[in-house]
Amino acid sequence: MQPSFEEKFQDQLNPDWQFVREDSESKLYALDQEGLKMTIVSGHLWGKSDKSQVKNILLRPVPSEHFKASADLSFSALPKISGEQAGLIWYLDDNNYIKLCVEYLKEQTHIVMAKEANNEPAVIKKVPVDLSDLNVSLQLEASPAQSASSATFTSRYSIGETVKEWTELASCAGIEHDLQAKPRIGLFTCGGDPEQGRYVTVRRFAIALESQCPHSQASGSQAAAKTDRETAASADPASASQTQAQLQGAGGAAHFFSLCLPPVLSEQVGNVVHRKGEQ
Repeated sequence: MQPSFEEKFQDQLNPDWQFVREDSESKLYALDQEGLKMTIVSGHLWGKSDKSQVKNILLRPVPSEHFKASADLSFSALPKISGEQAGLIWYLDDNNYIKLCVEYLKEQTHIVMAKEANNEPAVIKKVPVDLSDLNVSLQLEASPAQSASSATFTSRYSIGETVKEWTELASCAGIEHDLQAKPRIGLFTCGGDPEQGRYVTVRRFAIALESQCPHSQASGSQAAAKTDRETAASADPASASQTQAQLQGAGGAAHFFSLCLPPVLSEQVGNVVHRKGEQ
């Protein structure tokens, strides 16, 4: 999948980038030949924290509800403060976001996927990792779900300077939002102490868009597919039956169309076509 947008941060920021609570006077970020250096700032986005302390969240528009965003990160040193973190964030506002980050918890470095919806935060999954070489790549994928205003998010990571193999971390349902809302995707740090001088260098950020018919691809993990099925199970059974009836006898055309349906309907249509062929 070729990226529809790629940024290596070597000269200047693309004009589509925007900071939330930019603090340019404190020189907490800088561009050089290695990439974008972001000082790990203080404050937290979590729950009822004073979120106004979290500076320089760097975001750009999400070009589609269904995408795959990745970032290659190099840390100047291992984090040392509990809650110190940096990584990717899908962001509606301070109280509604999904993040995938490197975070220091209980004297260990972890990869963490977490979600906050309506000011109610929850850790989806965290795993301890050996980040002794200080390099990691993070990937956050949004795949289609039943609701037009939501998606299923799947997180992956790869330890090392170059991506050898993605390790899947977890999946979760997206955050329901008004269709007029403008979610953004980007980079953040928080939980640190700027006076200690630790920073993360973003060597590369990229966004790839999903196919126009995303259900025809294995774009999510088994966990993501399970989330889709659980969501779709609440769909109107009468509507599903009507769809089956309309497609009976359609043969190959029905099979092709079923590839673009949500997983549950796609499976139901496939069963109908199969039974029709046996008659």
